[in-house]
Amino acid sequence: MGNWQGTMMDLQHAHAKIDHDAVDGHDYLIEEEEVALKHDDTASIVKLTDEGFIDVFAGPQLGVRIDPHTNSINLFGDSVNVIANNFNVRTKPYGFNWNGRVLDPKAMDSVMTQPMRKVRYSEGMLDIMKDLGLPVDDVE
Repeated sequence: MGNWQGTMMDLQHAHAKIDHDAVDGHDYLIEEEEVALKHDDTASIVKLTDEGFIDVFAGPQLGVRIDPHTNSINLFGDSVNVIANNFNVRTKPYGFNWNGRVLDPKAMDSVMTQPMRKVRYSEGMLDIMKDLGLPVDDVE
């Protein structure tokens, strides 16, 4: 196993050992030197931490953390939705993992060359897309 693979496994195992309730409680405390905005009623917070993190949270385990120590952006939420005209993911070969399994780029080549199928959206989803200003002319 390569050095980067060992690092990823270490991060994955370390993540499983995190007491998320304790971390959430600490994340909502604002230290004396930290820069933060916190809403009194909803507990939503935007914070530049002493550890170098940038946190934007609307609730426990609901938000974004930019982590300079792992050079990562972490999204937290029960659901993460991406609505875009175009969504590109670029990684090094074997750098795209799904639930801990590497997606083989050679196998993906055959998937990528297949013609795109039209996607049908509900009226509600089309309304959301229109509200966001996304073009829906070519969408069924």
